[in-house]
Amino acid sequence: MPAKKPRGKKGDVRFHPKQEAKAIRGTHAEGRFLERWPKAYIEMHKEYLRTIARLERKRAQKGLTPEERQELAGAYKNMRRLVRKLEQTYVSRAKHASAKTRRDPKFRVFLTDKYFKEMFRIRGKEYERSSLAFLDIDHLKEINDGYSHRAGDIVIRSIGEALNEVIGEKGGLVGRHGGEEILVWASMQPEELIEALKEAVKIAKRKVSERMRKEGIRFYREVGFSTGIVPVSANEIRRNFQKAYKTLVNSADKLMYESKRKGRNAVTLRSEGKLITKKLS
Repeated sequence: MPAKKPRGKKGDVRFHPKQEAKAIRGTHAEGRFLERWPKAYIEMHKEYLRTIARLERKRAQKGLTPEERQELAGAYKNMRRLVRKLEQTYVSRAKHASAKTRRDPKFRVFLTDKYFKEMFRIRGKEYERSSLAFLDIDHLKEINDGYSHRAGDIVIRSIGEALNEVIGEKGGLVGRHGGEEILVWASMQPEELIEALKEAVKIAKRKVSERMRKEGIRFYREVGFSTGIVPVSANEIRRNFQKAYKTLVNSADKLMYESKRKGRNAVTLRSEGKLITKKLS
């Protein structure tokens, strides 16, 4: 009788080692675990299953004494228990490590830069046309200096949540690229993404107002961000992702600075060779 892969208890999470580890490469302990441990896990798992298969074959042999059958049954039971424990250990550590490599440790509403890049590589191939936006929160330094870093954190978190509500929940990606810089990818045309960003600004303003009032902070700054948007071609992503990613981010960054130059709280894109800047609110 061929050996079957042992099942965990009802409700156990089934985790496929290659699924996460291949995509995520971190620089800290959790990332290194995801990069290195799956190979060891797979080898151990295979060896345990081979042992179980050998025990199954021995149990099927004729002429065994009751004591031998009992001893084999005990060994078989122990191996199955060992496999379940190994699986559960891996699931627990992998889930913990994945969470830390996926999300910005301070502002959980953003993907980490590494994970955003990896997901962008995957998603960018799925849609022939999509858009990448480079956002910089307006006047964040002045907000931190004039109202406290707590106020600055409220602004960052509120903008991140608003972007996720409008874009992230529709399959888009929202990642923190720097202290006050954000990358957004969406399976939308640039004009569609502009409308989504306008909606996000409205939501962010409401959230900031409510939270500042709750914190007892008298806040009089305008909340917004300067943005540059570039179209994304799936063919470019497939052909040479590293080169395409660098070019797209740099181009969107330059367009973002054009938005700042023209008064902030705006979005700039290139259309038919011309730069077009539109206010977000």
